[in-house]
Amino acid sequence: MKNQIHDFINFLVTLSPKKIINYLKLYLSFHFSQKTKKYFFAGLPATLMVEPTTACNLGCSECVAGVKNFTRQTGSMEVENFKKYINDLSDNLLYLMLYFQGEPMIHPFLSEMINYAKRKNIYSCVSTNGHFLTPENAEKIILSGLHRLIISIDGITQESYFKYRKGGNLNQVVEGINNLIFAKKKFNVPTPYLIIQFIIFKHNESEVSELNDFIKPWAGEVSLQLKSAQVYDYKNGNNLIPATKRFSRYLQTGNGGYELKNRKRNDSGCWKMWHTMVLTWDGRAVPCCFDKNAEYQLAHVNETALPEVWNNTHYFNLRKKLIVRRDAMKICENCTEGLKG
Repeated sequence: MKNQIHDFINFLVTLSPKKIINYLKLYLSFHFSQKTKKYFFAGLPATLMVEPTTACNLGCSECVAGVKNFTRQTGSMEVENFKKYINDLSDNLLYLMLYFQGEPMIHPFLSEMINYAKRKNIYSCVSTNGHFLTPENAEKIILSGLHRLIISIDGITQESYFKYRKGGNLNQVVEGINNLIFAKKKFNVPTPYLIIQFIIFKHNESEVSELNDFIKPWAGEVSLQLKSAQVYDYKNGNNLIPATKRFSRYLQTGNGGYELKNRKRNDSGCWKMWHTMVLTWDGRAVPCCFDKNAEYQLAHVNETALPEVWNNTHYFNLRKKLIVRRDAMKICENCTEGLKG
């Protein structure tokens, strides 16, 4: 709880009147459009997701980076391009996610990128599989000014962990977390806020009740976050889908198939398209994190100011389409945005 309070305070410190006003513009314009079905839009991105690299050391079966199944080029973001993105949006940006596809910590200059965002007073978050948290890298992350770090641990034994995190080593991840905590104490800093994320699959759902004991050695240093698993081929069933209904985002139908557990609000619009810009490593703007192969590219941003991109014809047409019908694109089929019971 103490860490969560510190995290919230750290977020508040990054706010400014301009950022708050911008967020209100986005929020009000979205809800006006949602209620009236008349498209209206105001504001600049409040959230930015950037992809440092598509490289990954693991082979997770439901990840295009893991199975090396990209239909787009792979590579790593140029630091100067990243700085351009931050410069374009920093006055209005509330939240920066330095991850999309790939393992961010493979990027050799990730700490420099984090620190640049920190100097621009932007709250930043990284999600990692935890295999690169050596004592040296842990210190770099601690000193970079990162606000939040999510570390995925999807099993409390090597056997269950390895079933999804192919090529992974649970002991190495545990050691990395210890390195982070040691570095935080060494430099006497409260950040980053450390979150252990546990994605629930069929093979590890029995371990959920044991998680509190598993993280007990880090009591007061980490928080636990449970996450339902997204799978691609769910309609005919998938051996990764948990048997326990409350752990699954899918529900078995009468004919033996599966559907999203909650009924989709096709008329609800998409809030993500109002407040979040997603950029691939090579500077392509895509609608959201579900467009993993950049099939719905909205712009190439390296030679264009991001505020101009955010208001271009492609964004306009897509937002307008989504206000009328929530599942306007194939990538929306597996999305939990805008769901209700």
